[in-house]
Amino acid sequence: MKPAMSHLGRRRNGRNRGALSIETILILAAIAVPILIFILKVGWPKIQKYFNESTDNLIEESYNAQQGSSR
Repeated sequence: MKPAMSHLGRRRNGRNRGALSIETILILAAIAVPILIFILKVGWPKIQKYFNESTDNLIEESYNAQQGSSR
């Protein structure tokens, strides 16, 4: 009787191992999704402005370099 009970306990614990992983993923997603939404709503305009300024400066410097080399 004793070996059968330990086998039953091992089978039951084996099934719970996957549930722990799914719960962990769901908890992490519940934390990460609001943070991601906040970053996109608040931070994206600043990131986009910085990126646009950088590309404008790069284009301007490229144009200046082309004009300087053709003289």
